[in-house]
Amino acid sequence: MLALVVRRLLVAVVIAFLVATLSFVLVHAAPGEPFAALREDARITEEMAQRIREQYGLDRPLGEQYVRYIGSLARADFGESFLQRRQVSSVLRDALPNSLLLMATALVVAFTLGVALGALQAYRHGSRVDKAVGGVSLTLASVPEYLLAIALLLAFAYLLPIFPTAGMRDPVMWRFMSPLQRITDVARHLVLPATTLVLIVASVVARYQRAALLDVLPDDFIRTAKAKGLSRPRVLMHALRNALLPTITLIGLLFPALFGGAVFVENVFGWPGMGRTIVDALVARDYPLVLGSLVIGSVFVVVGGLVADLAAMSADPRTRAA
Repeated sequence: MLALVVRRLLVAVVIAFLVATLSFVLVHAAPGEPFAALREDARITEEMAQRIREQYGLDRPLGEQYVRYIGSLARADFGESFLQRRQVSSVLRDALPNSLLLMATALVVAFTLGVALGALQAYRHGSRVDKAVGGVSLTLASVPEYLLAIALLLAFAYLLPIFPTAGMRDPVMWRFMSPLQRITDVARHLVLPATTLVLIVASVVARYQRAALLDVLPDDFIRTAKAKGLSRPRVLMHALRNALLPTITLIGLLFPALFGGAVFVENVFGWPGMGRTIVDALVARDYPLVLGSLVIGSVFVVVGGLVADLAAMSADPRTRAA
């Protein structure tokens, strides 16, 4: 297991380098440039604009900028954000925990709900319940994140105003709240964005879990369990452990995918996480912040795969020898 972790960490370094290189090329090849709005400000002279470009090294040849950026990245220095005028690491340190809270909550709830629905479908295979749940899950899996987010926003923040519409906390009453009230306030703000991701991810997990269970149920050990007189629910639970492996692998892949889905969801609900940070950085052509966010996203891919492998080893000891 230790060897697996070491290999994945080495892979993470290689992937981060490749992502940083490709992102650098694409970001600089995109139309527009940082501080373009300054040229439209009559108070900013050409000399002042040029001085700002020199301050951030934008006047240097592209190759030199790339070498300097990779060198800074090797020292874990993402540079200074053009937009927020502070270190990118500081910006990410503020935004990343908020996104992790949203994604972790959505992933845990979606995994639990998806496995339960998949097991229910396998248990009632071919019934109306199976077809109804399958139809709903297929529909939800086909809906884009931002459309589902807007629908939930209209339903539970406008037509039936139960939950807050934007942000992560109450901007006025937050400093007057007790610790318990603050947790409750964050939880209320978390409901709608997390529900959006839960509905989409759980629908995908349910379909995979149903298919995995239906593949396992005809196996010999299941027939042996039935011959011993185990009830149908107990037989299903007996099969669930083996059928969890494909779903666990899927969860490891879905975790970094949630990072992309959160970009839309966070912007719809005004959640102050990585999604909003990336969009604001792209609009402002904030190269260091965009590149730093993408590198962090690439790390999520490796970490998600590593967590999936470790979870699969825990669920099935046979995989530990692989």
